[in-house]
Amino acid sequence: MLQRFLIVRVGEHRVAMPETSLVEVARAVALERVPSSANDLVAGVCNLHGVVTLVLDLRARFGLAARAPRASDALVFVRAHQRSVGLLVDQVDDFVAIGAERAAPASSISPALGDRCQIAQTDDGVFVIAEIAAFVSATEIDAATAADEVACVR
Repeated sequence: MLQRFLIVRVGEHRVAMPETSLVEVARAVALERVPSSANDLVAGVCNLHGVVTLVLDLRARFGLAARAPRASDALVFVRAHQRSVGLLVDQVDDFVAIGAERAAPASSISPALGDRCQIAQTDDGVFVIAEIAAFVSATEIDAATAADEVACVR
């Protein structure tokens, strides 16, 4: 069975996000930094249609150096743990269909990769398949969600 994924780039990584998790894709906007957040994963918060929404920087998830957002960056809003969360990515490519037989647990390549994602080999290359709920934990979201009253720039 084929499943559709949105392909995004984070550094040199190509990440496949399940279409069923997507809420919206937008150009990157100015983010309001959350002062109490010592977590590099938290990029800040923004206003998504009148709702203050947490934004996570996927560069941190991949162990890449933090950098200031660029005009070419994008925000991919996904549904994770019963709420919308923004994911700051370097670039949005396109949708691809990947068959279940093409995916394998990342831990099959290296136990150090754990079970947060799968790896898929297609004619278009190798992708990290991000099951959003595993890729971004409820604990990480909860730790940063105290930002409800912070005003954001959209």
